[in-house]
Amino acid sequence: EEGCAAANPQTPAIDKFTDPHLCVSCEITACKRCTFVAAGHAVCNECFPGFVGVGGSEGEFAECELWDHRTVLVIFGVFSGLLGLLFIVILLATVVGMWRLTWTYYFSDRLRNFTRHFTSRSEDTTDNAEALLPEHEQETIKALERNKVAIGQGLRISLMSSIKFSSMLRSSPQTAA
Repeated sequence: EEGCAAANPQTPAIDKFTDPHLCVSCEITACKRCTFVAAGHAVCNECFPGFVGVGGSEGEFAECELWDHRTVLVIFGVFSGLLGLLFIVILLATVVGMWRLTWTYYFSDRLRNFTRHFTSRSEDTTDNAEALLPEHEQETIKALERNKVAIGQGLRISLMSSIKFSSMLRSSPQTAA
């Protein structure tokens, strides 16, 4: 058996019950050296570094397991903590961003109401209110109006197309299957 392990570490044992001249691998995962006690059944004598033998007496283990489960738990805990922290940061950034947007629009709406209240009735108050807004907000309002018109046109075109399509289907001759 020592010759088998030296020649090929992947086949360190001899199954003397099946073929006493053939080097075979251990069926036990992470087992460095094993002994066959019956045809096709082995016990592990030594596990690879980082693994510990369990399920049997000293030197005759049924399987090899990862030696330190705490390492896996610590890595999982750190990963979960970082993932949770990332989630909290994203949630906080979203809440702060929405708060800032709401606050900005709240004050811009109050500014419009203020200018409407104190301007004369003969003047066009909408233009005066928009003139008092910052330029980027004026562009945002204009872009919203353009989008509203474009969406309305798109819906009308879609409705007209679906009506034409359904009338074409009704007018086509029905084929028998």
